[in-house]
Amino acid sequence: MTGFDLFHHIYWQPLSYFGVTNPFFTFQLDLIFSTWFVLFLLLIFSLVGRYALNNPDSLLHTAYMTFARSFTALVAQSWGGYCPEKYFLIITTFFIFILTCNWFMLIGLEEPTANYNTTLALALLSFLYIQKESIKKHGVLAYLNEYFKTPLAISTFSWPMLPVIILQYLINGVAAIALFPLELMSKFSGVLSLSFRLFGNILAGTIVFGLWNSFIHSTWYFQIFGLVSGINIIILGFFGIFEGIIQAFVFTILTTTYLSLATTSQAEEPI
Repeated sequence: MTGFDLFHHIYWQPLSYFGVTNPFFTFQLDLIFSTWFVLFLLLIFSLVGRYALNNPDSLLHTAYMTFARSFTALVAQSWGGYCPEKYFLIITTFFIFILTCNWFMLIGLEEPTANYNTTLALALLSFLYIQKESIKKHGVLAYLNEYFKTPLAISTFSWPMLPVIILQYLINGVAAIALFPLELMSKFSGVLSLSFRLFGNILAGTIVFGLWNSFIHSTWYFQIFGLVSGINIIILGFFGIFEGIIQAFVFTILTTTYLSLATTSQAEEPI
């Protein structure tokens, strides 16, 4: 694959005039454009949805209500039959945004989720929101206790038990300090897992579809074969439509599960 450019990215270094060419200050313009284009499409989607909700006899109203009821049921299953509105909104937003990004292949553009910066940002947003809701639900002390594990229960204070109590505090302190790095790693390893899962699957589909396009466009009879045989539709349908839905749903359902665990019990699972 040496010398084979599949994606044709466009980069911009705004500080290069001052001699700063560090990759940290390099912006991928096509990624920025595609991300803002997704946001523009979501704005249109919202405006159409508002119109549909104000016209209950329209087909669009039925489609939007069916979609909303499906996600209401999904959220309610994780919260024991109750659907918190704020969680419904963020979970639905995650799904719609990721699905729109994943379906960019259908219009011949590279998906924003095929770039790790996008999937990492989504995973961090999900992680930080879950931590915020966990603190609001259980309080700061209970939240910090998830990072600083104390294995021993402190005995009821009495003067004869004072040496034992001191020893228990020392053991708890040593255990908390020793386990803190492991707990911290377990939290952030979940962020990497969530972001790499989405990024890897979408990037793999983009590469396969890009290689297939390069192959069939090499000669005219390959193009005819791909069109007549239906392989073009099969590959586009699987790696574009089907995989886009599956990966958006996986990210959404994992976020829903972690969020419900963090807000309904003291024992929060690491994301």
